[in-house]
Amino acid sequence: MSILSQFDQNIDAKACFAAVRNLLFPFNLKRGSATTNAELELTEFLGQPAVLVDSGRTALYLILEQLKKQNPNKTEVLVSGYTCVVVVNSILKAGLKPVYLDITSINFKLDPESLHSRVSANTLALIVQNTFGFVDDYDFLQSFCQQHDLSLIEDAAHSIGAKYKEQKIGTLGDFAFFSFGSNKIITSSRGGALTAKDQKALLEIRELVLRLPFQPISQILKHNFKTVCFYLFTKIYYELKLGKAILAVFSKLGLFPKIITDQEKSLTVEEIECYQYPNSLARLLLGQIKSLPENLAHREKIANIYAHNLNIDLISNLDFSAPNQAFLSFPISFDSSVDLKNLYAKLESFNLQLGLEWSFQNIVPQNIDFQMTKYELLSCSNAERIAKITVCLPTHSKITEAAAHKIIKLLNNEQLYR
Repeated sequence: MSILSQFDQNIDAKACFAAVRNLLFPFNLKRGSATTNAELELTEFLGQPAVLVDSGRTALYLILEQLKKQNPNKTEVLVSGYTCVVVVNSILKAGLKPVYLDITSINFKLDPESLHSRVSANTLALIVQNTFGFVDDYDFLQSFCQQHDLSLIEDAAHSIGAKYKEQKIGTLGDFAFFSFGSNKIITSSRGGALTAKDQKALLEIRELVLRLPFQPISQILKHNFKTVCFYLFTKIYYELKLGKAILAVFSKLGLFPKIITDQEKSLTVEEIECYQYPNSLARLLLGQIKSLPENLAHREKIANIYAHNLNIDLISNLDFSAPNQAFLSFPISFDSSVDLKNLYAKLESFNLQLGLEWSFQNIVPQNIDFQMTKYELLSCSNAERIAKITVCLPTHSKITEAAAHKIIKLLNNEQLYR
């Protein structure tokens, strides 16, 4: 039995069939009714209007551009010091400055002391990340933003479907954005959305979105091709080694789109483009929003198995008392003496591939031009420490209870760390 980490593991047979249809009958790839229907599904789910775009990073950039129009003299954005480079790129592309916040030792929440010390008269907005689907303290954050006249932006890329006191994430802030990338809770290989409390602001953003170009047809087809390949070949990824070889060859040949482009890794923000959401990818998304409750229930079941059976030292940084978390993945932490790369190699020999996408450094992925992020080393010491000891366990739809117990058995074995 092979156990893979996050990428494209939520694609089901229906989405794969839609991708095959897009490849065999490449009509209405850019515009069509699927985009409208997917947007309506998301609007119905959230209980407020949403606008689809090509990615969460595009959504954040458009939100920040809208806020700049309302507050042209404010230039700083508060953001978690444990984040992804695409968030930083959106801030920089909007001509704004990221101000990094440290996080607490429990559930990756924003550190209140860091917030109070780094807010200024130049602060435009606060982005709350809800890392890995663990919901932050919205009562405190809403009060803080009101006190300092800030806009609260919800980064719901990890947390669609989660709730805070029975209110859905994405409906608590002034703005929110979502991601439907390949390693997210629901996925169309690439995609995103945004919403806002101010409907006039949302309408202005929608008008701007309609003037954006689409990705080239070649890229749209690559997303569909990747969806089909990952659905088919990850099933034999380890058993025969054939799937792994096929995926590696296709990637080498450039047949798959890059999750994060070279321009994004180098933070060359002037070369990063924003696009509309194509109709063909909306076909993959349709239905996933309606089945989100079942998706989240499965993730919670797997997370509870981990929580009740893993050695307590591995989950000492997690608090499970709050209900309605999203569990994009299940983060565990190791002693700093553990070599994560060596551990990864050992586990891979047992056909277990851990998620290291959020490991080693506090602005991920590893191979970025870190200096260009404008992050000052040691300014978020807790975030830096946590990134070096954190590994993500999978909770996606392909993880069975038996697979979860196999993971637990391996990780609880002290021989693994010698």
